Amino acid sequence: MEKGVDAGWSVRQIAVVLGRSASTVSRETRLEQVGGVE
Repeated sequence: MEKGVDAGWSVRQIAVVLGRSASTVSRETRLEQVGGVE
């Protein structure tokens, strides 16, 4: 976090990472409910 631009980009990157993590967790949860069979 050296520059304001980098900080702003980091915030956006974090949001994307969190979004992907949430999607991954949802998929894993569904797979577990189905029995791990896709």
